[in-house]
Amino acid sequence: MKKHTKFFIMLMIIVVMMGLIACTSGKKDNRDKDMELDQQDNDNKDTADLLEGYDYLVIDEPIEDFELKDLEGNIVKLSDYNGKVVFLNFWATWCPPCKAEMPHMQELHHEYVDKDAAVLAISSTNIELKGGDDVKRAKGGVSKFIERQKYTFPVLLDEDSHIAQRYNQIYPLSGIPTTFIIDKEGTIRYVRVGPFIDKKQMEAFIKLAQE
Repeated sequence: MKKHTKFFIMLMIIVVMMGLIACTSGKKDNRDKDMELDQQDNDNKDTADLLEGYDYLVIDEPIEDFELKDLEGNIVKLSDYNGKVVFLNFWATWCPPCKAEMPHMQELHHEYVDKDAAVLAISSTNIELKGGDDVKRAKGGVSKFIERQKYTFPVLLDEDSHIAQRYNQIYPLSGIPTTFIIDKEGTIRYVRVGPFIDKKQMEAFIKLAQE
């Protein structure tokens, strides 16, 4: 009788232990499935879904034409891009979010260079040097960075930071990157503070300005 009792107790212990193992395994499987579903949700999230007031702000102000030199010393006018949507980006080499979005800007430039949109990156001496005014030093740092990364979109040098000051009056450049979207008619339609997630989101802003 005692033998049967001991056997029964051992059997119950084994059953309970197996149940606990199965339960733990089930919870782990569920957690893994939840993580997979969360990842799928993130993968399926449409970065082109833009929310006014969150992803961008409406400006709707006419541009004032300006001209700046690019890294090769060529004069570039904003009015040269009349008839195109302009992706006007203020950035600096010391800014990690700026650098993170630049590969997407390169993709955008490569795809739209002969189409109806243009990428312009503006480097302000004052912003690049965090308050400094050494034009030669600022240009040198920017040139090395762009050459090293092999970017081909136009980079314009705002040597006296006059353009940055003007756009700061349109919307405060309190953080970079800051991007202004200009439509084909020469109206500053939108501003976005912070980096774009990917090229798809950049294209969504271009489409907004085409509407």
